[in-house]
Formats: sequence, C-alpha cells, structure tokens
Amino acid sequence: MRTSLHFLFVTLLVSLFAYDQINAASGDTTAVRVHTATDLTWFGAYTEWGVFPDQSTPWKAITLDFTVGCASGGCSDWDYDVDVEIGRPTGMMDSTIASIDTVSTAPLVLDTTWNAPYEIIEWYQVGRMITPYGGYMAQGQYGFSNAWTHEYSWDVTDFAPLLTDSIPIRIFYHGWSSGFSGTCDFTFVEGRPQREVLGIQNVWSGGSYSNFAQFDAAHTPERIINLPVGTQEAELKVIVTGHGQSGEFTPIDYGVFAQNGIEIGREEIWDTTCSMASIYPQGGTWIYPRANWCPGEDVPVHTFDLTPYIEQGPNGPFVRADIDFQDYAPTDGASYSIASQVVAFEAPLRHYDLVVMDIIAPSQAERNTRWNPTCGSPIIEVKNNGSETLTYLKVEYGVKAGESWFYEWEGSLAPGVTEEVVLPSFDWEGIVGDGSDTFFVDFSRPNRLVEQFPYDNYASTPVELTDNYIDGNINVKFQPNNQPQENSYLVRNAAGDTILHMPSFTSTTVNNQYLTLIPGCYELIFKDRDQALLGGEGGDGLSWWVNLQNNLETSGYVELRSTAGNSLLKRFQSDFGGGFHYFFTVGQGMSSLPNQWPPFPPSLPPVTEVEHFGETYYRVNDSIYISENRVVVSQDGLVGIEDLQGNVIQVYPNPAKDMIYVDFSQSGQSTQWSLVNNLGQVVKQGSTHTGRQEINVKSLTKGMYVLRVEGSDKSSESKVLIE
Repeated sequence: MRTSLHFLFVTLLVSLFAYDQINAASGDTTAVRVHTATDLTWFGAYTEWGVFPDQSTPWKAITLDFTVGCASGGCSDWDYDVDVEIGRPTGMMDSTIASIDTVSTAPLVLDTTWNAPYEIIEWYQVGRMITPYGGYMAQGQYGFSNAWTHEYSWDVTDFAPLLTDSIPIRIFYHGWSSGFSGTCDFTFVEGRPQREVLGIQNVWSGGSYSNFAQFDAAHTPERIINLPVGTQEAELKVIVTGHGQSGEFTPIDYGVFAQNGIEIGREEIWDTTCSMASIYPQGGTWIYPRANWCPGEDVPVHTFDLTPYIEQGPNGPFVRADIDFQDYAPTDGASYSIASQVVAFEAPLRHYDLVVMDIIAPSQAERNTRWNPTCGSPIIEVKNNGSETLTYLKVEYGVKAGESWFYEWEGSLAPGVTEEVVLPSFDWEGIVGDGSDTFFVDFSRPNRLVEQFPYDNYASTPVELTDNYIDGNINVKFQPNNQPQENSYLVRNAAGDTILHMPSFTSTTVNNQYLTLIPGCYELIFKDRDQALLGGEGGDGLSWWVNLQNNLETSGYVELRSTAGNSLLKRFQSDFGGGFHYFFTVGQGMSSLPNQWPPFPPSLPPVTEVEHFGETYYRVNDSIYISENRVVVSQDGLVGIEDLQGNVIQVYPNPAKDMIYVDFSQSGQSTQWSLVNNLGQVVKQGSTHTGRQEINVKSLTKGMYVLRVEGSDKSSESKVLIE
C-alpha cells in the first residue's frame, strides 16, 4: 500500500520523502558495450567481461539494447532461443576432474588430477528473444540480406547492484546451426532511482513437464525468500517460454501465490500475435501462436507485486511465494524454460515521474515497422514511474522545424503501468523530406503539478516520408485467394473517418474499389483471419509457402492503381501474416498537408522556482513545493524544512579504505548499526551507547555500501564508498 502524503507537525503541515539530494548530474548518460556482433554459431554460452561504472554514481535508469544480426557466415534458417545474462562473481572457487589414475587395486588407491580452479559465477537472466527464421536473410530474398539487424530494448534498472565494476555478460545461444550475432549496449542515466534496490535473487528455473505434480515438485515448489533488512517493497519477475511439440503449441497459464495460497496474479503462456511479428515475411512457420514467444520477437517479462505479502520473522523480512502451472497431459514432448528473480526495494522516491518508453509512430525502428512510415496520429508508449496515479498530462509534440502542437491527456494511469497514448493528428508543418526531419514529444505537468525527473519524458526520432500520390483517383484492386472470407479492409483519413469499408468477401474474382480522395493523409488497413488453420488467432496472408506447398490455399494480392490509365502505384507483399497498415498522402506530400491551426498551450497553474538549502523546488498552487526527490505541502513556505544531509549521523572519511568513523546525534542512547553491501547482505553490524563508532572495513570488497542506523526514535541511512 502506498500513501501519497505523510503529515509531520512542526510549525507547519508538511509531507515529504526524506532522501539525500543527488550529487550526480541528473539526466547525463554513460554507455557501456559488451559483445560486438559476437558470432553465435552453436549451442552454448558466449561470455565477455565488461567494465561498468562503480557505485559512486546513482543511476535513475539502465537500458540494455540487444542487437541481433546474422553471423559472419550468414543467418540460420531456424528459430532459436537467445538468453542474455548478467554474471555475479561469488568469490567461491571450484574445479573439474582432468583425470583419475589407479595407483593400486588392493587396496584401491586413486590419483586424481584436477583442472585449474575457477570462480563460480551466478547468472541472472535479464532478457530473452527468439531468432527469426533467417532463410530469407541468408538467401537475400524479400528485401533481406545477411546485413540484416534487429534491436531489442530492455529495462534492466532493477539489476543495478550487479552492473558495477568488472563483470561477465553471457549470451546463451540455444541453436544447433550457425548462426546469428549479438551486441549488448548498456545506457546508464544518472539520478536517484525511483526505488533503491536492496537485493536481487534467483528463484525458479524450468525443465521437462509431464504433469502438474511432477513439474511442481521438481521445478516450482513453494519458496521462502528472505529479504534484506529495510525492504519496503518486493517484486517477482518471470520470463517463461514453452518448448517441445506439446509445450510449444499448447495454450496453458500459471498462477503466482503468496502466504497461504493467496493468488496474486495469473498469466497465459501463450502468444497469439505471431502473425503480426515485426520481422516479416519469414521462411518458417512464423505465423503460428506459441507458448509465450514468436519467431523474431523478444519474450515479455511478467511482474507480480509481492509487497502486500512481506512478513517479518526473527531474522528479518521474508515472503512466501509459489508458482503453479496449469495441469495437463502432454501428448508429445513438453518443457518450460523459466528465469525468475525476486527484487527487494526501498520505498518509492518520487510521486510524479513519467517515462517515455518508446515512440511507436513515427519511427524508423524495425520493431515498429508494422506502423510506419506514418502521416497519421503519433503513438507514444509511456510508463508511470512515480508513486501517484496520473490523471492528467500536458503533451507537446510536432516536427522540430515546425510549430508545437499541444494535447491534454486525461485518464487514470496507475503506478508502474505502461500505456500507449495516441495523440491527435497534425499537419506535419516544417517537414522537408531530406533525411533531417525529426519528430519530438514532451510530457509534463503530471496532475497539473511538476515532473520530478524531466530528463526522460522527452524523446525524438527521425521521420521517414510516406508514399505520396498527386492524383487522388485511386483504385484498390484486390485479388482474393481461394479463402476470400478471411479478408477485410478499410480506408480512413487522418481524422479517423472511414472512407471505405469492405467487411467481408465471398467471391474469388478481382474486386475493384474506386476512390476519389482529396489532399490529405490516409491509412489502408488490411486484415486476414484464418479460422481453419489458426483458430482465428492470426492470419496467413494472401500467399504463404506452407499453404502453397500443401495445396491449402492459392495466392492473392492487393494493389493500388491509378484510375486513369490503370498504372500500378503500389503492390503489397502478399506474405504479410495477419494484416498490414499502409499510410500514404494525396496531393503534394506530408510537407503540404492541409493547414491546421495548432491548439494553444493549455492554461495551467503557474510554477515558481525556489531555492532552499541548495535544493531547487518548484512551487505550484502557492502551497505545493516539488523538488527532484521530494514533495512538500506547506501553507507557510519552506520554513522549518531542514537540510536532509547529516542531521542524524556523520560518516567519515567517505570514501574510506581501512576505517570509517561514525558520529551519532543520540549519544547516551542505544543505537543499532549495520553495514549492507549492494546485494542487500549485512556484512558488519553492532551497537553503541557512546555516540561514536569505529568500523574496520579493510577486509571488505571495494564498492558502495549502505550504513543503516536505528535509534530509539530515529533511523537513518548513509552511503559509504569503500576503495
């Protein structure tokens, strides 16, 4: 349960989160690359070590962009799992036997020779994707070649305690032929994280499935998960995919339970969107629904909030969690690959923190090819990263060289939730089409107040022009295959008004629809739904090699032709799966769309900047003061709000090498202290009555630690860097 305000009576009414002010340059970025087009040619692990930033800088966000391409020898025809994992050196050593020689048989004496010892690494999976059927890349067909690449982007902020100093990054390739390649680019954004990670631990992994009882006992039993002292929130992350003939093609689900069997969430292990994959066409059976994966796509991460179920035990907080897979009897091979972690957090830092996750349209990113190029409504993926439900957002957007457009979003976006925001269409004023055009979007004024971390609610992207037809007299020519009932299409303008709707077809003869379109932006939406082959969960296009090879369907096509002269304007790829979106303009192109007056900026409460103890606040409505790290509600200004640094303990030197000295403000009273590493483990602890404590840190590993202090009526935390 989160509360938005905590009231403290001093000389005024105040609400705040007591956190130290950031010393880093918030919003600055640091990039780290590990693996550069590493060839993945055969089943196994491909490991490289990378040097990551130390823990002296806090990170608001960490993103991993994983770029997949063909191996140096070309792409494989097959779809394979690829896992990306972060390694944590454990400090424990192991070895393997090189040989065993028999010295004597009576008595039996063996001489064992060991290989060189190695350090044990614990691996944490942060992302998984499935390679596309790469035959068209290898053969240079349908516009593909062995120069093909595709980028997958994952939020790995919660793995921050692992991403420090020198660590291994492993790409595990589950393929039995060559091949593909992988590149890992990490981007660190400076600033305090919304939730400080106290610890992260692996929980369940998968294996073969015969029935529920066997799988539960062997792979997903109930766990008691001990959490670090000070844990305020906890979350379970799960990546799961099904494999084997039954495991891959049987739709099942799983539930997550806490305490005494309380179900806290349920997810399907099934993906029906494969026929709308961003990489198409493919040479294999890419259109079939599968067990939570599609060829060429990454696998979603399921998250479950464990916070309400945290219990307190004699050794600290813990949570009881269980995963139960649906019971069924596979008729063929079945297994489930699971990667899961429980992450422990401190309480949320910011009330108001919106993040732009992706510009879906307009976009030149391959993951968004189904929606681009576009002249229609921009589509933006945003996440509420704050602790307050968002009900209002001001949006400014447009082409950088043109006028700004404004939109007021209103709704209900809960904390931690991601949503696609569709913005009103605009006239693209300022676009020139020389490759320099840039679209931008900027979200601000959450709930008509102030964004606490504005560096990640702005984004921009290059713009690609759509096709343009000067003459609006256009014929949509459709040649159905022998299953015309699977198809429908419509044409609509930028305002969303339907110009033409063809909801169904019964004849296999050519269908011509003649349009007279005025200058503007238009969208053709064509759909295919195959009931016989896919149960309506997707489509097989107008021409697919499996249908042709097995005489199931013939081939069809869709074209745009000029009414005058019948000349071909556009012929669409017939192997498109479940459908396609095609945007185009009529007239003089995107740069000359009908002029519209951009709306005026919305009228919102004024914002005044206020400095207090070196911290910048923004005052709204005369009584609300918002800084990067806290919110203060006060009728009397900031009088009585103390500097948050040093009012409970003083720690020096910092950084430290051999000893740290701690001065407590509560001399004469019993004070408990503990030193915690970046994995949430208590490495030293004790108590004092003297108001001063010396702590020997000479034997500790270099890195960032948290010193926690608890007195009779106060508690405090301070970061300590040990060099």
